[in-house]
Amino acid sequence: MTFWRLGAMLFLSFVAAAQADTLTLRIKSDDGQIQFFKGRKKLSDSQLNQLCAAAKARKDEIEFQREKMTANDALASILKEAQCLGATRSGTIQREPEPKSAVRKHAKPRHRAKARR
Repeated sequence: MTFWRLGAMLFLSFVAAAQADTLTLRIKSDDGQIQFFKGRKKLSDSQLNQLCAAAKARKDEIEFQREKMTANDALASILKEAQCLGATRSGTIQREPEPKSAVRKHAKPRHRAKARR
């Protein structure tokens, strides 16, 4: 074996070892219940938490594959995904209103109120 071939094999093995594994979880909604699957095995909440904690400890990437579901079920699955990824709290998103331009701030009203007599 030549030196270059040996070097290339060592480099490729180093790159393969450095890449993080990917944990793929499938999400399904059944009568309003969110269910997680790894392969074909259905996961309980405690199994899901243990699996997510182990993946975070190994610094593995977690990929979620969501099947078609209603908007409420999709929101519930997103919250479970966030919990799995390590979110500690959830809150509301508040948007600040955009400031009005100077022209719009000082514009005169289109219709003036009739003067009282």
